[in-house]
Parts: sequence; structure tokens; C-alpha cells
Amino acid sequence: MKTFNKILAIVAIIVAADSFASSNANTINEEIKNESYIKTFSDIDIVSNTISETNYIDFLRIHIINQPEYQYTRSSLYEKDALLRFAKRQRLPEFSGRVINDQVLERNVSDNISLRKRKDDSFDGVIELNQPIYTGGQINASIRLAQAERIGSIYSQNNIISTLIIQANNIYLSASISDYMLTYADKIREDLLPYQEKVKDRVNAGISDPIESAIFSIKFNEFENLYQEIKAIRKRDKEIYEYFFEEEFSKRMFPSFGISNWRQISNKLSYEVKLAEQEFNSKKEEVTLTKSEYRPKIGLTTRYTRYDLDEDQGEDDIRGGIYFSTPIFTFGRASAQISAAKASSKAAEHNIEIVKKEDEVAEKEVISAIESYVSIRNQLKSSFSDTVKQRGIILDRIDLTGFNAQLFVESSLDELIQLQKLLNTEKNLIDAYLRYLHQNQKLVSHFRLVL
Repeated sequence: MKTFNKILAIVAIIVAADSFASSNANTINEEIKNESYIKTFSDIDIVSNTISETNYIDFLRIHIINQPEYQYTRSSLYEKDALLRFAKRQRLPEFSGRVINDQVLERNVSDNISLRKRKDDSFDGVIELNQPIYTGGQINASIRLAQAERIGSIYSQNNIISTLIIQANNIYLSASISDYMLTYADKIREDLLPYQEKVKDRVNAGISDPIESAIFSIKFNEFENLYQEIKAIRKRDKEIYEYFFEEEFSKRMFPSFGISNWRQISNKLSYEVKLAEQEFNSKKEEVTLTKSEYRPKIGLTTRYTRYDLDEDQGEDDIRGGIYFSTPIFTFGRASAQISAAKASSKAAEHNIEIVKKEDEVAEKEVISAIESYVSIRNQLKSSFSDTVKQRGIILDRIDLTGFNAQLFVESSLDELIQLQKLLNTEKNLIDAYLRYLHQNQKLVSHFRLVL
């Protein structure tokens, strides 16, 4: 049954994906015309193949729905739904039954003079129906509290899923980048290694100055340090990838991810603000619940009693009436508890303003980050392309015109560093854009993972 449900969920996701892709086609074309649309990794010279945004989203989504965090969010929502149903059903009457077995264990009365001359043991059956009429607002407040907690649970769950998407994206890109970097570094290193011996041979032959060999060694050691660092990062990222996605890591293509609309600041509040608002709503209902404990309770009760079940004498009765109860004097406990509940509610209200300020700052930061990465990537692409070209020229002519191994190792080191910065900038750009969508509650719907 669980497997069947998973299949249904995946089919629904695929259908939603097709619908979403077709509905956004015209929007993307307009954004391209307005120069506010960027395809990551697609315009880097050395990156020959990329995975489409749709396929990338499908890949992440299928793995995200198998994460324990996602399963937890669904279970939590079921819990809140059940609690809401329970709160609503408090309005209904309660139908209960009980058996009273009250036997005399020791008797110290004179049967001749006591009023209790007859046997007063009992073995009775009781069926009772109670219907609350007025509970001091407790039932209505409980329902509103359950509704606020359910809404808050939805925001919390979407927040968790949205954060999970960002995490999955970072893990995928980190593993892909570090693997690509190691492959690229291997190729450059293969070009450099022969010149390590050539430089030594030229010095031994007296053709080159020992200083040139020393400078080459220093730069080559810098390259080796970076190479070993890349190997260590690749090993770490590969292990994290396999742990998260629960599959063996293989060569992964970079996603051609569409970045759009970052200049349009959305007015939609973040999950944190919505959670703060629902927390305030819950606290208000808790004040009402606290007050209801010290208000009168009125209801109807009906009771059927069958006497002496063990003797089967056929004696029974039906009784009913109105019950009423109210606290008279609580020695200040009521006012103290109500004041504490009000103070907690007031604190939750002030917290909304605090979270809103943080939300505004985070909104501006993430948009600034996107614009900054867009600007940086253009410069890095230009610099990297030029460095690749210059290193190629040096490699082609190093043995033909003026042997200069120092210049070759420097250009190789620069090329590797610039590539690392460029790929990490693409990763950071996607991450910033996803955080922008997360900040405005759009990331979950963008990945079609709405609960």
C-alpha cells in the first residue's frame, strides 16, 4: 500500500510539472527580452553539457520526498488535522457507561436501632448522557487554537521542505563542482608534471638560473596544495551526496537553472513572519482558555441506572436535569494565571514586529546577493576565458620560443583558481535565487512540492 501511494505521488508530481512548465514558457520569453533572465552554467565555454531546469527539479524533488524530514511534515499535518477534529467534536454530547460495585467491607452499626437496617451493598449499572451548553468559551477557543496550530503547522512544514530544497541543491552542486574541478585539475597537472623535470635538467645543464627553478617549485607547490585541497573537498562532497541522496555518486551535469525576477521585490511575508502571526493567534486563544477555567459551566445530563445487577430484581430509574458549576473564590489564582497568559500573548504580538524587521533585512540581502553574483560571474567568465586562451598559447609555444616554465605554472594556477571561483559563483547564484524564492514562500510551489 505504501509503494502504491508513492507511485501515485510521483505521477501527480510529473503531471504538475508538465502543467507548470507550459504555463511559464511565455513568462520566460518575456523575461529574456527584458534581460532579467539568466541560464546558469549554460554560457561557460568549458561546460559542454548541462541538465535542463525541469529535469533538475524533477531529480531533486523525487529524492526530497523520500527524505525523513518530508515524511515528518506529512505526519505532523495529519496530527494537527486530528486535533482540530477532536476540538470540534467537543461540542457533541458524551455518552458513557459505568458499573458501580460498592460492597460493605466492614459494618459497625446496630441493625435494630440504626437507620441503615437494610443491606446497602450495590452492584449497579449506569448509562449517562452529558451535553455541555455553556463552557465559558472553552470549546470555541479550543477550536480556534487548533485551527491556528494547524495553519502554523502548514507554514512550518513548508518552511522545512523549502529549506530541504536549498540543502539538496547545495549538496548536488557542491559534489558536481568538486568532481569537475578534480577532473579539470588532473588535466592541467598532467601538462605541468613534465616541466618539473625539464626545469631541473635545464638548471643542471647550466641553461637556466637556479632561481628560476626555485620560483617554479614555489608556484608548483602552490598548485599542488590547491590540487590536494580539491581532492579532499571532492571526497567530502561525494560522501555527503551519497548519504543524502542514498545513491552512488557518478558524473553529474550542471543544471541550466533559470534565474528571473530578482529585481522585483515581493511583498509576500516569509514563513518566519507567518509562524509568528500564528503563534500570536494561539496565545490569544490560550488567554480565552485560561479565562474559561474560572467561568460558569452549564449543561444537561440524563442518567439511566439499573440497580443490583447481581440480583436481577428489575429495579431501575431514569434521572435528568441541569448541572451548573462555578468557582467562587480562588485566592488570586485566577487573576494571576490570566495575567500571565495575557503577558505571553503581548510578547508574541511584539515578536511579530521583530520578525518582520528581520524579514525585510533578509529580503534586501538576498536580492543584493543575486545582483552581486550576476555582476561577478560576468567578469569571472571573461577573465577565465582569457586565461584559458593565454595558457593554451604558452603551452603550444613553450618549447618553441623562450622556455618559460614559471609563466606556464602561474597561468595554470590562475586558471584553476578562476575556474573554482566561477563555478562557485554559479552555485552561489542559484543558492541566492532559491533563498529569494524561499524568503517569499515561492520555492515549494516552484518545485511542485505543495502539501
